[in-house]
Order: sequence, then C-alpha cells, then structure tokens
Amino acid sequence: MYLDLINLDGINVKAGSFTYCMITYDKKNMGGKHSTIGLYRSVVVREHQIVCYSPPKSLAPEYFIEKYPVITSDIVVQEFVEGTMINAFWDTETSAWEIATRKVIGARASFSSEKQFRDMFFEALAECGLNMEETLDKNMCYSFVMQHPDNRIVTPHKKPALCLVAMYSFEDQTNIIHHDIYEQRYRIKNVRVPNIYEYNDYNQIQKIFTNASCFLMGVVIYNKTTDERMKYRNKKFETAKNIRGEKEKLKYLFHSLKREGRAEKFLEMFPEHTERFAEFNADITKAANGLFRCYLNCYVNKRQPIAAMEPETKKHLYALHQLYKTELRPNNQHVTPEIVNEYIASF
Repeated sequence: MYLDLINLDGINVKAGSFTYCMITYDKKNMGGKHSTIGLYRSVVVREHQIVCYSPPKSLAPEYFIEKYPVITSDIVVQEFVEGTMINAFWDTETSAWEIATRKVIGARASFSSEKQFRDMFFEALAECGLNMEETLDKNMCYSFVMQHPDNRIVTPHKKPALCLVAMYSFEDQTNIIHHDIYEQRYRIKNVRVPNIYEYNDYNQIQKIFTNASCFLMGVVIYNKTTDERMKYRNKKFETAKNIRGEKEKLKYLFHSLKREGRAEKFLEMFPEHTERFAEFNADITKAANGLFRCYLNCYVNKRQPIAAMEPETKKHLYALHQLYKTELRPNNQHVTPEIVNEYIASF
C-alpha cells in the first residue's frame, strides 16, 4: 500500500489547508531509492486517502536503460515540456476541483511573478476554454504543465496554455493506475499533449536532445506499463535557464548560439542580453583582427617569423594556414578578416 511507505527515511509530510497533507521525497536523503521514495514526487492525502498523485521521479538513465534495453512499443519517447507542473484533483468533501503545485496545495505561490500560480492556472483554463467540472473525470487526477506570459522560464509565451502530461486513478487506495493521455486528448479540447518522437535508439536520442537548441528542454522516455521514466536534459536549455546575468555562462551560450546561427533569434526572446552579446561580438572581432595581422606578418609579408609568436597564437596561425592550403587555395581564395572571424567563432 502506498501510504505504508510514508514512514521511510527520505519522505517529507507537510500539513496543508483543511485536512490535506502533501507528501514529497527529500531529495538529499533519497539515496538510490527512486523506485520507492521516488514515487512521492508530489502526493496529496486527505484523511488517509490519496486524492492526488503526480508522475514519479525519473530514474537515472543508466538504470532505466539497463531495465529496458530495447525501445519497444511500451516505451514512449516524448517532448519534455517547459513550464510549471499543476496537479488537479476532485475533492469529494468540498465538491470542487482543487489544484496543487509540486509542493504547495492550492498553488498559492510563485517564483518570480507577483501573480500566484493559482491565478495563472485559472487564466490558462479560461484561455483554453476548459470547464473542469464538465470535462474532467472526477475519479481521476490530472497533471498539467502550465505556460504563462508571467511565468517565463526560457521561452516566452504570448498567452497562457496547458499541456496534459499525466492522468491517474486509485483502486481501493492500494494501486495507482496511470491512464494513456493520448487516448484522452480529443475529449479534453484545446489542451495539448506532449509531442511524440519516433526514435528507437537511446544513443541517438541522447546525442540529439542533450545538445539541441536552447529553446528545447530535452526529452522524456517512459514505460506505458510501469510508468517508470527517465529524462535527457538539454545542456543548452539548462544554461539559458540558469544564466541569471552570470557573464561566463552567458558568454558560453553566446558562442554556442553564434556557431548555430541562432544568436539573433535568442535576442528576440531575450532582448535584455543584447548589450552583452554586442560586447562578446566585439571581443571576437578584436581577436580576429589581431590574428589576421599576425597571419599577414608571418605568411604573406614575411615580416615576422612564426617561431617568434606566442604558443597559443602559433597554434591558430598553423591552423589557419592549413585551412588556406587545403580549402582556400584550391578555390583561388585567400585568408581574409571574415574567414579569421568565422574561424575564431567556430571554437
């Protein structure tokens, strides 16, 4: 019985409003118990009855892959949706739908906005035209990811939106049954579900989604039968999310975006970084001009022997001249400031 696990080390029990309790795992004391304590990512109990459950904590990729080495029809590879998790459940005592974030019953909290998650969620409901009492099954609880203009994480949103990521029901408080959200999407209109990706190789998935565009959060891989899951997080998304004005992280992101040709798109969404990006661009131009002058002095005008250069400069001069011999000269091209600029930006 799920409630029997509450006394385990690594479980937090927090009293909520009325007779609610919120049960969550203690991340610091979990150890490797993801298959037991990890079930308590966010569980709401009222008078010893589970009324709300959310998707469990993800397993470590190596453990999930060891357990499910082949991506069969039971394994779903889906979009990792950016936003804030909001769980909804029917309260039989009050005869009304109640909501909760991962740790706060009632969702009366926020990260950086003066507006509470509760208010944002109901604005998203109105935008979607979703009437919970008429549409949702009162015998189930629902996990949504909420996106809202006032709750920006990385990608800005022009209007509130909801994505349904999980549905659960309870069997005599002894079993938690998860339901297929993709079978319900046509009944719950204007609320989308995560996109499904057609991949069948873990290595390919990891390669694609851990180094994708900074606007993509990553990928979730889960077993439809057991509800066990794993995640690959996109490093660039995490960098963008955690920038918070830190110059070195922002500089790393700038170079990654510049290599991909995505810097302008990023600044459309994060105009507050325009001045910093201009500084980084100026640094590249300055370095490129200096390296180009050294190249001219060593290889074109023969005014300075390359042996006299600093080791770091010498390394780049050799690389540029190799580029000239193998790619530029065969096409009647020369080393120019623009080519040096591209070379510096490439690393």
